[in-house]
Amino acid sequence: MTALNVAEDAIMQLESLQTIYASKQAYDLAESYYEAGDYEAAMDAYQEVDESDTERYEDAQSKIASATENYRAQIIEKVGSPSTVDEYETAISLLNSALAVLPDDEELTELLEACKTELVETIKSTALSEATDAIAAGDYEEAFDLLEAALKYAPEDSDLQALVSSAQSQYEEYIASLVADLVAQDDYDGALELIQQALKVLPGSTALKELQTTTQEQKPVPLTDLVVIASDNIEVITTAITDRWGNYYDGTVKFDASRDAYALYNLNKNYTTFTATVFVPSEATNGKDMFISIYVDDELVYYVDSITEESAPISLSVDVSNASTLRIVTGNDGSYNSGYLCFSDAILKK
Repeated sequence: MTALNVAEDAIMQLESLQTIYASKQAYDLAESYYEAGDYEAAMDAYQEVDESDTERYEDAQSKIASATENYRAQIIEKVGSPSTVDEYETAISLLNSALAVLPDDEELTELLEACKTELVETIKSTALSEATDAIAAGDYEEAFDLLEAALKYAPEDSDLQALVSSAQSQYEEYIASLVADLVAQDDYDGALELIQQALKVLPGSTALKELQTTTQEQKPVPLTDLVVIASDNIEVITTAITDRWGNYYDGTVKFDASRDAYALYNLNKNYTTFTATVFVPSEATNGKDMFISIYVDDELVYYVDSITEESAPISLSVDVSNASTLRIVTGNDGSYNSGYLCFSDAILKK
């Protein structure tokens, strides 16, 4: 044997001794993990025992199988019997981590699938119960939030979808009823605000969008927004104005009756009724004897005279169905100057 061969043999023996030493170190570490109940770490360490380590290799393989069984049992014990959403989510996270260690373990895989199924059922039953209670209490926004969250777990569930559909219909009917009440009180701004808020709850609701469009179309138009074909001696007052009794009015058109003020408006057959409150403002001087004439398509349909500074506010309503024009004429048969007549809260209903 040459010196080279002797050296190579010595190196191989040294490497073998180092391998056996490292193998023993891994085995001893694995044993300590095993005794401590850290079976995942024990399995990793037993895997480091070298096949050439005849003294420990077969025992290490046996211990890997034993550690695997113990690890599986440990995980199953930790999973326990979950009953709440949080418990199921914790169990699923634990099983996913365990399957990263034992990727082909059938028992853990079956348990994971069972937990996922039971989680969906728990979320579904909880959502159905709580959403039903929320609907009964009129808290539709809460109900939709609950159902939307549940549908993320079970997007195809027919029970959840059915309750969503039912709740949506009930909510749309509920809003429509409230809107009808507000419209009956001529509170169109309140009705439109309500619909806007409802659309934040159900942004995709076709029924609410149609209700919004219909309500907007039906909203009365202020006299001040109409197209004026011709006029003389009128003034639009944008600030609040008072009558002699201290009542405040907004959106006023002031007619100087002492100067035979008039205005001709284009209706374009879009309206059904003209309503207004007419009063003598506090700035009018004494001695007035004023009148109002209202013409619809050049036909006199309303007339009142003997209006003085002492006259109470007049509430008028004129049918303008299918009319093309509305003409308001004022005059003063009494003392001449400062004979003002104010038309406030004047609207055209559709």
